Amino acid sequence: MFADIEHDTYHLNPVEVEQKISERTKILLPVHLYGQCANMQAFVSLAKRYSLYILEDSAQAIGSRLYEQNAGSWGDASAFSFYPTKNLGAMGEGGLITTNDKQIAERILLLRCHGSKKTYEHECIGYNSHLHTLQAGILSVKLRYLREWNEKRREIARYYTEHLKELSELQLPVEREGSYAIYHQYVIRIPDRDKARQFLQERGISTAVFYPIPIHQQPCFRSFASSREKYPQAEKASREVLALPIYPEMTCEEVAYVVEGIKSFLVNKG
Repeated sequence: MFADIEHDTYHLNPVEVEQKISERTKILLPVHLYGQCANMQAFVSLAKRYSLYILEDSAQAIGSRLYEQNAGSWGDASAFSFYPTKNLGAMGEGGLITTNDKQIAERILLLRCHGSKKTYEHECIGYNSHLHTLQAGILSVKLRYLREWNEKRREIARYYTEHLKELSELQLPVEREGSYAIYHQYVIRIPDRDKARQFLQERGISTAVFYPIPIHQQPCFRSFASSREKYPQAEKASREVLALPIYPEMTCEEVAYVVEGIKSFLVNKG
């Protein structure tokens, strides 16, 4: 069951979610998109009111906080990604699940090893989902630098915001009250998004669109979403959002070059 997003943060909208809750609802799945925590106080309240579980998608949000509580510690369980492009990335595939629930933890440990606790004895059908020892070693070293790297991303985000805030044509990222965002992505809304992206690409500035197809329009989920259902905020965002370059190693000159590229596009467009 899908629900629409908030216009300013792109997070799942808890008001829309509550309208979709039924006796069949078992779990809420808020996504901490772009490195900022969703409105977890509202989701925790809904979970208590309707006796639901919460699974946090923290794939993009390791190190982010809301009112000093870390992403991944609000719900019953949370999933993190160590894909190489994440703020804490491995040299290959990898991930992490957090939970304070002993039963969930035991089940996860079972599922990740072909449903087996004893060699050659399988209690259920599971997966081969071990984190490779080499990846774990690399991540253990990189983890020491995560705070520093997240702070550098926040510094770059502040520069973007300070130098783009006067451009009325743009919508810049909004940090919700109490949020410590770690800017996995710095996402703006810009008119003629695809033309802007091409304009920047021609000047050597790579951008990305997260995401061009709303989840309810993905072929694999069409059976779960009626063609009559509309999610206007998600659909509008898919046409307008543009992720600017942001990574800890960016120089001041590179960030300034991106800013000038955006300003140049808007001037030429006008």
